[in-house]
This record gives sequence, structure tokens and C-alpha cells, in this order.
Amino acid sequence: MNPVQEDLIARLKRIEGQARGIQRMIEEERDCQQILTQLSAMRSAAQQVGLLLVRAYAAECLVETAPIDIDKLVTLISQAAS
Repeated sequence: MNPVQEDLIARLKRIEGQARGIQRMIEEERDCQQILTQLSAMRSAAQQVGLLLVRAYAAECLVETAPIDIDKLVTLISQAAS
């Protein structure tokens, strides 16, 4: 497994932990604002995983066949996801 894959797996495991924590908060009938804050954090973490994956894909796959501006690609994709 390469370092990018290890980073992606670690981030996904943290997101999985966040999801379990949110489930627990709902079961415990915690304050809605706290739950929404955690959901927002989880959403942001998932978006970062997507951007990291796109960056890795662009760097490893697309650059070999057609040079592109990776930062521009990531910016465009992140704007589209918003």
C-alpha cells in the first residue's frame, strides 16, 4: 500500500468513527446543534478524502497522458462539489 492509500484509509476510518459517534449522540438524544456540528465535520472530512483521491488520480494517471494543472483540477472539482 502506498502512502496516499494509507492516508485515505486512515481518513476513512476517522470518518467511520465520527459516524458511530453521531449515531451514539442521536441515541442519547444529545443537543441538535452538537449533532449538526459533528455532521458538518464529517461532511468536510469526506470532501477532503474525495479531493485527495482526485489529486492522487490526476498525479498518477492523467499526467502521463496529458499534462494538466493539478491544483486547478482540484479547485474546479471542489467548487463543483459545493
